[in-house]
Amino acid sequence: MRYGLLLSVVIVPLLSVANDGVMRQVFANNPDLQSARMTYEADALNLKAENNLADPEVELAYLFDRPGKGIELTVTEGIDWPGMYGARKKYIKHQITALEYVYQTKCVEISANVRSALIDLVDVNRRIALQKRILAEEEELLGILSEKYADREISIIEINKLRLELFDNKAVLKDLNVRKNVIVESLKTLNGGNELSGLDVDIADYDDRILDNVDSYLSDFRQYSPEYKVAMQQRIADNQAEKIAKFANFPGFTVGYKYKDEGGEQAHGFIVGMSIPVFSGRHKIRAAKHQSLATAYAADNVGLQEELRIRGDYASLLAQEEMIGKYRPLVLNDEYYRLLADALNAGQISLRDYIIEIRDITAATQRLYDMEYDFQTKYVDLTKYDILKDGSMSISE
Repeated sequence: MRYGLLLSVVIVPLLSVANDGVMRQVFANNPDLQSARMTYEADALNLKAENNLADPEVELAYLFDRPGKGIELTVTEGIDWPGMYGARKKYIKHQITALEYVYQTKCVEISANVRSALIDLVDVNRRIALQKRILAEEEELLGILSEKYADREISIIEINKLRLELFDNKAVLKDLNVRKNVIVESLKTLNGGNELSGLDVDIADYDDRILDNVDSYLSDFRQYSPEYKVAMQQRIADNQAEKIAKFANFPGFTVGYKYKDEGGEQAHGFIVGMSIPVFSGRHKIRAAKHQSLATAYAADNVGLQEELRIRGDYASLLAQEEMIGKYRPLVLNDEYYRLLADALNAGQISLRDYIIEIRDITAATQRLYDMEYDFQTKYVDLTKYDILKDGSMSISE
């Protein structure tokens, strides 16, 4: 029976409505995800084929040196011990389920890539806006100072300082625009090279992030993490592999039919044979037991390591949330730029001091942007399993 994917994705509210549409488009068009789907179906069918009966063997003998010549036709079919097929079927079922979780791992990865790219887009747009504001302030100031220079109130050295500062800031803005184009192209690539309809390329605000308690994220990991589920399914499958190894020590059978014609004398009948695994099954049960134990330890380690990561990320997010809350009101003060311009025009500070102050304000704002970007990035990693909560990422027959 062919396996097909349920691709009617219902994205949980991780993003704004517009970005929800972006995610839907990516899930429909992403070639990596489509490849993962085809790989799943191929691997699932290959696994199911492992439990097929062996191909019948047909032998035809033509005997020349008998009176009247002769023909022998033999058809045989090899059959494992009956319990082997049931044990192998259960093993394959768990392996196929593990493959489904491998596909879900790719869904989680693609979802996180989209969310991260959108965070990158917000970050670069905020920095572009900051740089444009600085340039606007400095260009306005250059106009004022140019008039003062014409009246010989300031020197050419001061004018050149500001012109050099403007040049540097324009270069920074150009680099930011290049970075923005790269991010937009990366989103297009995630969408299979297709344009993304509804994408707001000038988005400059993050979605609100509200931290839940750490236990909820640990619970989500245990319930939804496909990596953890792969490890658990492999653990169950390897337990089943022990039973397969035990059945391998039971006899196999050969049944068939034989027809013989010698010089017009015909005869036919059944063939029954048995294979006794005296040598082929040695060490297989012990090997299967050791493999089962190894997989169990690996599954436990996946759980422990992921829980450690979640606790660490959560503690970091709490600390960042507190720092951002205290730092933001100190930095985002629109009066700074106006006060500095007024102080310069009144002669209270020099042009050199003005440029230094502007650089300090810019650096402080960028530090805030760095902190908020880091918070958003860690939040995506902490909530990466949310994409699976609605259950639409399953694969069914």
